[in-house]
Amino acid sequence: MNKRAYQTGEHHAGNGEDRPAVEPGPFPIDALNGIQKRIVEDTAHVHLIDVALPGMAAVATLAGAIGKGHVVHGAVNGRDTCCNVFVLAGAPKSYGKNAASTITRPLIDASADMAEDFRVNQRPDLVTEQRTLEARYKKMLGVLAGDSGKNKDPITESDKRDLRVELTKMQSRMDAIVALVRLLPSYWIGSSTTAGLVDFLARNGETIFSFSPEAGELVRIALGKFSKDNAADFDLLLSGYTVEPFRETRVGRGDNLLTPCITSLWFCQPFLLRELAGNEEALERGLTARALAFVCEHGEIPEDDGIVREVGAVARDGWNQMILDVLSTRTAPEPSIIQCSTEAREIFRAWHNESVRLRNGPYRDIEGELGRWRENAVRLAGGQCVADRFEMGPNGEGMILTEDHARRGVLLARWACRSTLTMMEIGREARRLSRVQSLVQLVLDSGGKITLRDLNVRHGYGRAEVLALARDYPHLLTVQRVGPGEDGGRPSEVLTIPGRA
Repeated sequence: MNKRAYQTGEHHAGNGEDRPAVEPGPFPIDALNGIQKRIVEDTAHVHLIDVALPGMAAVATLAGAIGKGHVVHGAVNGRDTCCNVFVLAGAPKSYGKNAASTITRPLIDASADMAEDFRVNQRPDLVTEQRTLEARYKKMLGVLAGDSGKNKDPITESDKRDLRVELTKMQSRMDAIVALVRLLPSYWIGSSTTAGLVDFLARNGETIFSFSPEAGELVRIALGKFSKDNAADFDLLLSGYTVEPFRETRVGRGDNLLTPCITSLWFCQPFLLRELAGNEEALERGLTARALAFVCEHGEIPEDDGIVREVGAVARDGWNQMILDVLSTRTAPEPSIIQCSTEAREIFRAWHNESVRLRNGPYRDIEGELGRWRENAVRLAGGQCVADRFEMGPNGEGMILTEDHARRGVLLARWACRSTLTMMEIGREARRLSRVQSLVQLVLDSGGKITLRDLNVRHGYGRAEVLALARDYPHLLTVQRVGPGEDGGRPSEVLTIPGRA
């Protein structure tokens, strides 16, 4: 394909000869850290499931443990990159979603231990402090209001100022205690509305691992099940992926200003993932571009061969200890910096340019879906860097993201991103046909022809997309160049319907 065709989109985007092969191939198990690889291989072997399910569960669980604890610096210009990821895994009923979910057990158990310790050893003291403060606050407020009791002199203005300062401090502390005792601390959350997720984030350092082995409800929530007019409800997810400020203000719930960090691991039925991938708003606003989504579907289900299998103690204990060690870094006041090496940055740049060529070429119609490929590779490589560092010990200071880490991150990203593209093909074609039908209607409403300029300015159809769709559906649309009229001017391009011009 010539250079001009890539620049203008003047090629047959629906032609299989022009579209490069994007089959994901086998899951790149060798890209995982040694400890991850052992637990993933053992889990897949014991439960006789596709290694991709526990593989991506291990990637997400590690990212959930990292949270805001580590950020990659220098991989791209102008910003640091967190290591959180969105993993959406589709598998049929009874295939192995719950088996793959066992990978999350160290994080889930650590969360339960943290909650129990808080309930037994911290919450009683906090409740006592809260009630003591409330009693003191009520008494001091009465004094400030002039109820100083019999035979006591009125308080001075200086005393009032001191009381106001003290009351303000007390109120701040009581608010903090209320927020702490209302919910138990947690590293993870299951099915939840956006309001519930906001509360959990506020309670847990603005960082959470969103995990569900049956995430149909979460997908429905994102698509707007509980919102007005069934509008999509994933603003918080978008901010939580990017780790950027999010503000929620609701009557009766007050004002919440967060900088959330969300890692997601959602297992669900394949048809739900395809429904999400075909949702216009999820596509346009970039939710699907952020996700590492894949589907495991196999024609043959293996029979039970009668062999007793168990996850090995070395694999299990090593994985448990790594997650605990990584979680221990979450208490640091500032994240640890992972410095990206020059060689790693070049690998990320080459991977980014690979995606750009696809965005300018055969995937121009969904080019935004490829816009996060480098970012996800950096996140995945950052996770591998943390895993390698903690395999050697709990000290995570001074980490360097090497060429090897970048290569492994790109291998994981390439598999996941190609899996997402493969999954989206059906929804992609349906979306393209819907766009064609809308163009046909616009042509009919405009008397049989409409200029490409009007389509761009008034209806949001770019020239490149219109040209590509006309070439893909020549029996429905055609683009003609029309010379200047009697009044002169420049030639124009118009879209018409064959046989109706």
